[in-house]
Amino acid sequence: MVLKVYPNGDGVGVGNSLSLYLLSESNEKDYVRAKLRVLNQVPSNNVEKQVEGWPNAAENGWGFEKFIPLADLKDASKGFVVEDLLEVEVEIIAFSKTDSF
Repeated sequence: MVLKVYPNGDGVGVGNSLSLYLLSESNEKDYVRAKLRVLNQVPSNNVEKQVEGWPNAAENGWGFEKFIPLADLKDASKGFVVEDLLEVEVEIIAFSKTDSF
């Protein structure tokens, strides 16, 4: 699995959001359930969204054009970017090469 990140957005998120996608690097069909997170320095204020399906490398995979607004990332008081560092995390909950869950 690969995490594809568009720092200045993709699709309807261009110029206003961080876009995140999870995709398979192979041509095999891999079914995945995962959580994508943008971590925050303030505990319990992470932004988290779940994806589930057959991410396709030929497309953008599974994810979000508008994961989190760029305004929130640029606002130092929100705690997402500290010393020019943004932390993104992927948690694979389930993975299968044959069936959905």
